[in-house]
Amino acid sequence: MSSVAELDRLEADWDRLSAVNPTPFGEHWWTRAWLQAFANPRRLGICTLWDGGDLAGVFALQRRGRSASSASNAHSPSFRPLARDAEALERLSAAVIAACPVLVVEGLPAREDAVGALRRAAAKGRRLVLEEPTYCSPLTDTRGDFDTYRTAMRSGWTELERRGRKLSREHETELRVVAEPASLELELEAGLHVEASGWKGRAGTAILSQASTARFYRQIAREAHERGLLRFSSLAVDGRVVAFDLALVAYGRYYLLKIGYDEELRKFAPGLVLRRAVIERCFSTEIDVHEFLGPDMPWKRLFATGDRAHVSSRFFTRRPGALGAFAYRRAVRPAAKRVAVSFGASVRGSRTASS
Repeated sequence: MSSVAELDRLEADWDRLSAVNPTPFGEHWWTRAWLQAFANPRRLGICTLWDGGDLAGVFALQRRGRSASSASNAHSPSFRPLARDAEALERLSAAVIAACPVLVVEGLPAREDAVGALRRAAAKGRRLVLEEPTYCSPLTDTRGDFDTYRTAMRSGWTELERRGRKLSREHETELRVVAEPASLELELEAGLHVEASGWKGRAGTAILSQASTARFYRQIAREAHERGLLRFSSLAVDGRVVAFDLALVAYGRYYLLKIGYDEELRKFAPGLVLRRAVIERCFSTEIDVHEFLGPDMPWKRLFATGDRAHVSSRFFTRRPGALGAFAYRRAVRPAAKRVAVSFGASVRGSRTASS
C-alpha cells in the first residue's frame, strides 16, 4: 500500500486492530496525520497482513529503495506494529523482515511483544540485529490518594510549592486544568505561542518553528477534539497565559504531548506549578496514569513514580551493502561520536587553561 487514499479505506479495520492494545498513537487518525505531515508520499509503504477478507496486521513504513524505516520520528510518543493476535504478529514481522534488506524500527516500547517477534523473525532470516536503548519516558501512577503521593514526593517539592505560594501572593492567578477547550482554535494558537516564546523558539524546536510540525499538531488537536480526547491545561497570571499543556486523555491515561511556559516568570516555575495542578486533578478523576512521553528529564522526575523504556531496532541482511551499514552503525559511528566528545572536551580544556 503506497497512498493515503488506500490507507483511508482501511480505517475501520485498522482501528479494530489498534483496539487490541490501545493507545491513541496506534489509531488510524493519528497515523494518517503523521504521514500527511512528515512522510514522503512516494515512499509510503504500509505492509498489511490479511486472513481471508479480514485485516490481521499492519506495519506502517517509509521506504528508501528496498530498505525501510518505521513511520515514526521525534513527534511519535511510541511506535508499534498492529496485529490481531500473537500468530499474526509473528507472520507480519517475518514478512517485513524478509522484504527489507535494512529495516529500522524506532520508538518501540521495550516490553512490547513486537520486540520479541522481530527478533525471532530476524533470527530465522539470518539477519544481523542491532538493538539499542533510546530513552525512558517517565510516568506517574495517579491511582490512590493524592496526599499520600504528595508526602512521598515532598523532598523534591519544597521549593516548587514555595514558588507557587509566592506567585499566588504577588499576582492574580487562574488555573484551568485537564479541560476540554471551549474555543479550540483560539486556545490552541495562544498555547502554541507560549510554547514558542522561550528556549524552544530560539532553538528551533518549538511546534511553530517548522511548517510540517505545526501542521501535524494542529491536525492532531482538531482530530482529537472531534473524538473528545483533547485536553488543555493552562496557568494564567494577571490575565495572561504563562504556562500551557497540550494533551490527550484516553484509555484512563493523560498523555502529555507538548508543554510551554513564559520564561519571563521563570523565578515562579510556572510550568512546574501547572504540572503539579494537573497531576492533582488526575488523582481526582478516572485517570490512572499521567504519561510524560518523550525522553527522561530532571523536571519530569520531580513527579514520576515509574517509567517506560524504548528501544531502536535495526535489522540487516548479510549482503555487502547492508553489511556496510551494519558495520558503520555498530562500530564506526559510535567511535566517531567518542572522538567528537573527546575533541570537544579537549577544546574546552584548552580554552579554560588560556583564560
